[in-house]
Amino acid sequence: MKHLRHPAVVAPMLGAILSFAATHCGDDSTGRTRITIDAIVHGTHPTLLTSTGWQVTLTEARIVLGPLRWYEGAALFGRSRFDRLLGISVAWAHPGHYVAGEALADITTRRVVDLLRVEGTRLEQGNGITGLVQSAAIELRPAEATLADAAALHGGTLYVRGDATKDSRTVHFDCAPALTQVVQGIPAHGDMNQSGRWDITIDVGAWIDRADFSLVAAPATPDGVVTLTEGQAFNAVTRTAPAASGFRLAWTPGSNNVR
Repeated sequence: MKHLRHPAVVAPMLGAILSFAATHCGDDSTGRTRITIDAIVHGTHPTLLTSTGWQVTLTEARIVLGPLRWYEGAALFGRSRFDRLLGISVAWAHPGHYVAGEALADITTRRVVDLLRVEGTRLEQGNGITGLVQSAAIELRPAEATLADAAALHGGTLYVRGDATKDSRTVHFDCAPALTQVVQGIPAHGDMNQSGRWDITIDVGAWIDRADFSLVAAPATPDGVVTLTEGQAFNAVTRTAPAASGFRLAWTPGSNNVR
């Protein structure tokens, strides 16, 4: 099986393929129809008991997303029943096992998303062609200064703030890691031969689930907030936040997006 090229090369290349396909859709050879893509983003699990035994309540959770792309290729997780029977776990999966296949849609506009916003955040509309989607990819990188609400990320790709309590100790923390990564092979099943919308959920609780706040030093700021910049808790956030398992994309039929 051939491995994907470096993400910096793959994304533009697939984007070009998508643009080419869109301009040739509807012809006799492909039977494709051009569509527009709607998407709304929500955060989940802002309150949780972590795997390290801390009761955490997040008061802020933001991320900058984009571009987003949808593909025909099967996702990294649960790709085959045979793999599950052999006991091959998610831990063994990596982008080298992922074959994206044809690009069907994208949203290229980047957006800072408040993941604690109850009604969610609607992304800019994207474009695509009809087909059966099985996976997606989301690019993560720090927000440009010119991007709306970029300051809310405090220089990072994502920003999280909250309170963690265990026994008699409470840690007020925040974290703004500057991640640059293409999250590939995200499960995204949708029959885009009919109209609809992508509902994207991001598990913000997973970002801090493995953080052990007992290893966090006393606060050095006047407001009593510990800013995580190194150590176990910081590493837990930077390793978990870009995991494909923390993203879910569900196709909801109903909106009139076929044109």
